[in-house]
Amino acid sequence: MMEIDCKNKTFMTREIIYYDYKGEVLDHDIFYKDSEWISVIPDTSIEHYIKSLCNPEEPLKKNNGKFGDIHDKKCQEENGDFP
Repeated sequence: MMEIDCKNKTFMTREIIYYDYKGEVLDHDIFYKDSEWISVIPDTSIEHYIKSLCNPEEPLKKNNGKFGDIHDKKCQEENGDFP
């Protein structure tokens, strides 16, 4: 789970949940108030994701093969979900 500051274009990780390939929870980490705000790096998967949340009227654009797209495609292929 992330907390997003749309105005300042920053985000903070609050919780990470780790799943196995069957969707079962393996572990989780919780981050408290001492977590740092991280600036969004332009033209990354996280930037496109945050833009879609902060500006819902703006359509989500392709990420031009950056890590997130490759990772998402690989996960979908492994799970048989990729068209």
